Amino acid sequence: MTDIPFDVNCVVLENIENDIPAVVNMQLIPKKMQQIEENNQIYNRIRGKKKLLQSVLQIYAIAVKENYLLNENKEDAFFAFFKIIEIIVKDDFSIEKANIDRGMLYTRRYVEKILTNAYGVSTQEERLNTLCNNLSKELFEGVFENIYHKIMWFLKRYGIVEDRDIISNIVLLRNKIAHGEVVLMDDHMREYKYIMQLANKVIEAKFFGKSVKIKCRQKFI
Repeated sequence: MTDIPFDVNCVVLENIENDIPAVVNMQLIPKKMQQIEENNQIYNRIRGKKKLLQSVLQIYAIAVKENYLLNENKEDAFFAFFKIIEIIVKDDFSIEKANIDRGMLYTRRYVEKILTNAYGVSTQEERLNTLCNNLSKELFEGVFENIYHKIMWFLKRYGIVEDRDIISNIVLLRNKIAHGEVVLMDDHMREYKYIMQLANKVIEAKFFGKSVKIKCRQKFI
């Protein structure tokens, strides 16, 4: 939550810039305590997904550590951030899959138009239903077999603003890394910065329903 890795053999220093303000705003202290208390209450409400959250936070800790330490090659950090998104998205999709509208009304409407206007044929009601069911099932499976569309579905579900082109590039980069191809992350910093931000948003949407980011004044050396 602070972006400071805790499991490293290094030194973490307190930032001394503007460390002691001339005037201490006492009103801010209760607000910060209230934020911590609210975050704690949200965390305590997590029951069924506690193991999933713990697993995600462990990967997140690894990703943050690699982001700080691997300045020349951030492939592993990129892959870890993507893994977080993938795990959460797949979990949500598996839960909601049966409730997703298969678009049968739209399928039937366009199939009837194709049969009549393009093919010039008419068919029985039973045959039409069978045809529409098969097409709808095949289309659904064809769309959501790809992690890209699962991610887009998740972001739409939680109202997260997305850039579909950058996300498409992110999926392509993930596939290249997974297949052992050399990826110079310095050439893809836009995607790298985006996936770090997206991982935060996905975690918050899945488990907390709000931003729980804690401002930290520490710096890593």
